[in-house]
Amino acid sequence: MPFTFMLLLMAASFPCMSATIELPDIFPADLDEQTSLQATDQAFANKLNAASRLIASGDYRQAISALKQLRNDHPGSMHACYLLSVSHVGLRHWSEALAVADECIAIEENWPVIYSLKGAILAGMDRKEQALVQYDHMIELDPDDPSGYRQRAKAYYVYFSDDRSALSQAKDDLDRHVALGGRPEKATALYGILYAKLHRHQEAISHLVAALDNEPGHFEALRTLLDLYREQKQFDAADALFENALNNRALFDQRQISELYLAQAHTAQAKNSPASAEASFRASLKAMPENLQARKAFIHWLDRQARLKETIPLAREGLKIRPDEAYFTAYLAWALAATAQDLSQAKKWLLKAKQQDPENVFLSDTEAWIHVREGRYRKALRTIQPSLEYAGKLPEIAYHAGVIHYHLGNPARAADYWRLSLEQETLFQGRKDAKALLHKVNQER
Repeated sequence: MPFTFMLLLMAASFPCMSATIELPDIFPADLDEQTSLQATDQAFANKLNAASRLIASGDYRQAISALKQLRNDHPGSMHACYLLSVSHVGLRHWSEALAVADECIAIEENWPVIYSLKGAILAGMDRKEQALVQYDHMIELDPDDPSGYRQRAKAYYVYFSDDRSALSQAKDDLDRHVALGGRPEKATALYGILYAKLHRHQEAISHLVAALDNEPGHFEALRTLLDLYREQKQFDAADALFENALNNRALFDQRQISELYLAQAHTAQAKNSPASAEASFRASLKAMPENLQARKAFIHWLDRQARLKETIPLAREGLKIRPDEAYFTAYLAWALAATAQDLSQAKKWLLKAKQQDPENVFLSDTEAWIHVREGRYRKALRTIQPSLEYAGKLPEIAYHAGVIHYHLGNPARAADYWRLSLEQETLFQGRKDAKALLHKVNQER
């Protein structure tokens, strides 16, 4: 049967983007024709709509409480069942959501939309292949409903975004959506995103611009277009799009605003505008300190600017937000060792980093540098060995190896490593010292 849809975005555990779950519109205009309620049962209809409004406002716990009571009173209501499952999705209670979704299917196994919800739940549980089966079944139940193909196209993109054949299948589904009479503007943004992933850049830009004309608050389209403009070196267009987004910032939540500033920071980096990049990184974290991606990107940028002392408080704050985040633990150990601010603290964080990520070969470089700081050069040479294969990519490692060999009386070997570190254009902590030491060794020959 055909359904009217409303859009509700819920952050699920997907790698690239939030999952989009489309819910059946159960507001008053549709209640009489889409449920088995008697027209006189207006009290239940009102409670059902009140629960849906709680979900829309993010008050999932209160919605669950209300919907459990409604289900006790009306155990055969598929809409009460459906909304209860959605409420559990909102809280990332995947097992509970799946169990309730299966109860909904037991009530009405031929209701296509419940399979769309079950697909999103299974994807949230990282059972993506099983998730896709649900979308297939939704289309089998109603092959003439264009919205089903658009839903499956989204699923292909969200769950298999690195699989070119899946992306091509998603485009075919969108074509089918339009051919069956689906509203083309509902597919425009996803067309643009798919074309971007398929490296059809001009088609992507055309569709994304059109999508944003129709819906200026479509964040996925906006972020994709910003990235495309940067990749195509259309910096003026990227800046104009960013400024327009800020002028419409009421359309976005704080997470999205933080992401927009992060995108602008990357654009500024591509333009080689360090002051603008730094301002954008700071604005991103001001909008949302919990944006760990922005925090890591800012730390990396400061590191590449040889501004390690400024990275230390950023890493510490990151550990307050996410104490088990191995990146911040390892980085803090490195920054403290590199700046020689507090070697005892560096050792403490290094030990924790090893416990969190024992396979991280870069920790051997950090440990070796601590040994250098302590004058234990032979031990440093043994310790740094696992990191040396990356000396041609990370100049710090080459610089450190040079220092170790120099103190062990191998100036020629040291010079080789310092030259290697300086061949790389990246600025790093110790670049000035590497130049001076290399000059000294060459003078002494």
